[in-house]
Amino acid sequence: MVEDHQHVREIVTETLDGAGFAVVTSITGPQFLDIFNEDPARYDLVILDVDIPPPRGDECLAVIRGKGFGTPALIVTGMPAPGLEEQLDGVAVVLRKPFTMAQLVDAAMGLVGAARV
Repeated sequence: MVEDHQHVREIVTETLDGAGFAVVTSITGPQFLDIFNEDPARYDLVILDVDIPPPRGDECLAVIRGKGFGTPALIVTGMPAPGLEEQLDGVAVVLRKPFTMAQLVDAAMGLVGAARV
C-alpha cells in the first residue's frame, strides 16, 4: 500500500491486518516501485493513493502494468478526478474517499478473491 499520510496509512494497515492481509507500506511512488520490483510475485494486491509524491498512484500502476504485471489494484483518491473510473476500467478498482473501512476490506477481498479464481 502506498499512502503518504501517516494517520491514514496506520488506520488502513491496522484494518487490513485485522482482515488477514499482510501489509507492506510505502510513502512515495519511487519507494513503492522499488519495494514492488524487488519481488512482484509476493503481492496479491496493490493499493495506491492517487495523490502521493510523484509518480502518482495511477502513474505507478501504469509503470507496473507496462512491465506486464497484472497484480490486482485498488486506486484510492479523495481528489476530484473526473473520468478516473473510465480511465482505469479493467485495470483497477477506484475507491473514492471518504470510504468506510468495511468498504475498503470488501474491495480488497473482492479483488484478491477474483484473482485467485
